[in-house]
Amino acid sequence: MRTHGDWNAWIRYFLTGVERIARKAVQQSSTLIDIRERYRDALKDKARAAALLDELMMNPFITVLRAQKNLRVSNPTARKTVELLIERGIIAPLGDRRWGKVYVSKEILAAIEQK
Repeated sequence: MRTHGDWNAWIRYFLTGVERIARKAVQQSSTLIDIRERYRDALKDKARAAALLDELMMNPFITVLRAQKNLRVSNPTARKTVELLIERGIIAPLGDRRWGKVYVSKEILAAIEQK
């Protein structure tokens, strides 16, 4: 196409791809915003957990240590915050490790990975 001087066809092909990617990004953003708002409503009475939600929107995987660092709180406080997110169905443990557990927000991860 582009080697034979058919620039219009090449540009249409390129713009079609850009349009598809942009539409997917808009849909994905809308889904993530809906999830965030629903979770914010569920956590409106828990400021620390709501702050951790912002971290989950950037990376749906969390550990107690990461929660502790992000919230700038003690380990027991971070652990309680993580437990609250589990109780509210926002995150779930990944695997069955006893120490250094990793938790994931499956809904946020699914929204990020949607095709």
